[in-house]
Amino acid sequence: MNIFEGFEYYGAWLKKMNVKFADNDFEVDVQLNGYDEEEKPEKEIVALESFLSEIDSIHIKIGDAVLKYYQNRRTDLGYDVEANPSYPEYTDSESVIKTLSLIGITIPDQEDYDERAVFLVFDCEWDKENGVGVRLVGEDVDEVGIQGIAL
Repeated sequence: MNIFEGFEYYGAWLKKMNVKFADNDFEVDVQLNGYDEEEKPEKEIVALESFLSEIDSIHIKIGDAVLKYYQNRRTDLGYDVEANPSYPEYTDSESVIKTLSLIGITIPDQEDYDERAVFLVFDCEWDKENGVGVRLVGEDVDEVGIQGIAL
């Protein structure tokens, strides 16, 4: 199957895809940054294909990083002292990853990175307004924050 099939250009290449993440299926908005409607974004296509082929092994790293972000966020908000039902205590990455819904994958211009870069956008149960954004560079989680960091 040609993964690029179905992408349309609107300032970037866009398409909806079904993606399995952490044993759940999600319909995801995928964006390949490319600045020319006449030119196929080859490096970005390779980055997407590579990421999708490794998503099962990477989801644990993502879960660990999101758990750390969540615990820091919970502390910053004072919910480690005074309980808040919207921010329950999660102690392992599998628990926190179950609260995430993958809604977007952005493949930035690969020329800007030495290694493959992939940005993920999640809705989450504990921060419905801001969600979670994850930036992957190479095989590592580079940054976790609100969704905006991955758009």
